[in-house]
Amino acid sequence: MKYNIITFLRMIFISSLATTLVIAICFETLLIEPGALVGNDLLNYWMGIVGVAMILILIPLALKLMKFKKVKEAVATSEQAYQQWSVIRLSLLSAPLVYNVLAYYLFGCEPSFGYMALMVVVAHLFVWPSRDRMIYERELNDTQVEQ
Repeated sequence: MKYNIITFLRMIFISSLATTLVIAICFETLLIEPGALVGNDLLNYWMGIVGVAMILILIPLALKLMKFKKVKEAVATSEQAYQQWSVIRLSLLSAPLVYNVLAYYLFGCEPSFGYMALMVVVAHLFVWPSRDRMIYERELNDTQVEQ
């Protein structure tokens, strides 16, 4: 069962990055016209504020999610809870990634959105689903893992 959860979480992890890659490919191959919002400085400003807010709130929240008391208790008691909270964590990272990649291309390759998307990609590296991570986050000992 443990390996099925990890495989499922890895599929979500990879699909998040793949979705972003597909968006980038669509813009780069001109299937979708980039720069549709170029010149709209007010919208660029407000979307930048939202992008920064998402980065400042969602990345730390996603990285510390399993340390919150209620989450920690739920995760320690069931694998299903671990899976659900891990999906939430991956979703918290996927939202700003997709948002910033779309904004990057819609505003004609605005560098600030690109940098924010890059920060989220780096944050993804810290939540790669693995058996060791699951054991650590659920605080299991070796006898519980073998069962």
